[in-house]
Amino acid sequence: MSKISLEPNASGTGVFTIASPNSNTDRTLNLPDEAGTIITTAGVPYSALPTGSVLQVVRATDSTHRVTSSSSFVDSGLSITITPTSASSVVIVIANIVGQSFCVTSGASNRGWIQITDSANTAVSGAEGVYYGMEAVSGSSQYAFGAITAIGYSQPSTTSAVTYKLRYHRHASSTEFLLNNTVNPAQLYAIEVAA
Repeated sequence: MSKISLEPNASGTGVFTIASPNSNTDRTLNLPDEAGTIITTAGVPYSALPTGSVLQVVRATDSTHRVTSSSSFVDSGLSITITPTSASSVVIVIANIVGQSFCVTSGASNRGWIQITDSANTAVSGAEGVYYGMEAVSGSSQYAFGAITAIGYSQPSTTSAVTYKLRYHRHASSTEFLLNNTVNPAQLYAIEVAA
């Protein structure tokens, strides 16, 4: 016959009470045949989570119309801040935008670039630079429209707040790169994952 053992902690002074509910029904609580930590309403301990568990999702949007004629990355005005619950977590950052590239010269490349960086403008792995492009084949003033998605992988190694930014630039001297409108706002997601 297996036995149940209650082991008090010699260093503690608190009193733990096992109380029955107000019920007239007999109940049986079957304990699992394994070691581990009991999950309570206070939440699941980080150590009990399987690798790959999603811990939190933060989302930011920006519908302000943005334009740049810069040929190097500049801030788009869209940023997101997440506070990791564990220093061992990874953060997946996803940017999704609809961009417009305005070409003023026939035959010039219509392209736009985006990237995801931290607050120090260091590019996040996998999202160092993503572009779309079309070519203006006739006329002197043409727009090219395109959806761009960038996905980055970050290991911030902290439980302090971390900020990620969406940055962008035009491709060529004959273009401007435009972001956002009320119908297609730019979106930035930060997803904390247990590692």
